[in-house]
Amino acid sequence: MMIFFLTYLQVIVIIVHIISKEKKMINKNELSESAISSINLAIEHPDALFMSDDDNTRLYAISIGLNVIGTTRVIADATVKGEIKSIKEMVDVLLQLKELNDSLITDEMITDIVAVVKNRIKIMEQNN
Repeated sequence: MMIFFLTYLQVIVIIVHIISKEKKMINKNELSESAISSINLAIEHPDALFMSDDDNTRLYAISIGLNVIGTTRVIADATVKGEIKSIKEMVDVLLQLKELNDSLITDEMITDIVAVVKNRIKIMEQNN
């Protein structure tokens, strides 16, 4: 199992971003069958990371205490670990995702992700 570490500030930024996009509370009945099945499976495995890019599904999963991660987080972590070779390559991947689904990633999110990744890389370099 891969373990991802976030600073408190990063967690707050992510939660505020999600909540600001969707101010209403999500009712489980508003989710798709596949989302509900995935959430139920994650509940059975509390150490698991629940991955979803659907805002309503993510918001509901967070509200019930699941550990939630999205595609952009996986891409950011891969960049910090060196699996994606550069910030530019990461931005190119994010822009490709944006082309596929414009509602998934905004330019503001890409800017925020770049800042977080640069900061995480800087901290890692300072600790080595």
